Amino acid sequence: ASLKLTPDDADSVFAATKELSSYEVAALAFSPDGATVAVGTTVGQVKLFDAPTGDPLRALDDEKEKLADNDTPENRKSLRRAMGSVESLAFSADGRLLAVCGGSLEDFSRGDQGDDRAAERPGSGRLKVWYVGNASLEHDLSGLSEAHAVSFSPDGTILAGA
Repeated sequence: ASLKLTPDDADSVFAATKELSSYEVAALAFSPDGATVAVGTTVGQVKLFDAPTGDPLRALDDEKEKLADNDTPENRKSLRRAMGSVESLAFSADGRLLAVCGGSLEDFSRGDQGDDRAAERPGSGRLKVWYVGNASLEHDLSGLSEAHAVSFSPDGTILAGA
């Protein structure tokens, strides 16, 4: 199956954003049962797809953090985004939770993607855990200064970020 990562309205937003250097898939994870694939992008989008068909299921959106971020350009505020950028995704053993790590919306808005100084600023969104069933944010572990990889233990009781 092929995945349509951006709807037409998002394509027009990206085309009109001069500060956006690239839009790329940065992380990919299959649910333990293989039915769902999660895709994370360099602009902080996390989308869930039906793996066998490629049909979109839902997108994660941290509306609260987006509203608090005054630096995001207006044309980008309409996009469903889980964080500023995504670096790693991991499903829990039962497939109910999805851990996401990467840069905060604030880092992305400032243009700090790939900037080592961004790691020195703690910020919301470095590691988040979402409930897959209704795409709700369960935990925002904002005390981390940065995380580039995330994984659940096989029994799902431990979440590790590196």
